[in-house]
Amino acid sequence: MALFVLFIGLAAAIAGLLLGRRVLEIRSWPTAEATVIERGVGPPPQATGGARRARFVPVLVVAYEVGGRRYTSTGRSAVQEAMTEAEARAWVDAVPDTPRVHVNPGKPEESYLEPGSLVPAGVALGLGVLALASGAILLLAAA
Repeated sequence: MALFVLFIGLAAAIAGLLLGRRVLEIRSWPTAEATVIERGVGPPPQATGGARRARFVPVLVVAYEVGGRRYTSTGRSAVQEAMTEAEARAWVDAVPDTPRVHVNPGKPEESYLEPGSLVPAGVALGLGVLALASGAILLLAAA
């Protein structure tokens, strides 16, 4: 049991660190002005399970130029979350017609409207550390 808890804790801590690193990386990317070419609300790209509240995601397609080349993107955020239909529609409606997108300088075809929140990364990291500590305590208690 202790090894299982340690393994889960390690996996969660690594996931939290990687997600946090990705969000911080995207925040450092340069931005470019984009034009919204499609707005809507749709189902999540994969089943969300659980509560009925999390059944919709904002759908936003933007076009932008980098180095004289035109790109389109559906990248909303590095941290995707499902919402109620009303929340998703409110989010889409709040995006201006010419938002700024964070563009990957090494791959300009990759961009995100929002870098994403560090909260999910922090939660995963915190729970991972807690599980690691619990697993260590279980191991010491069994010895």
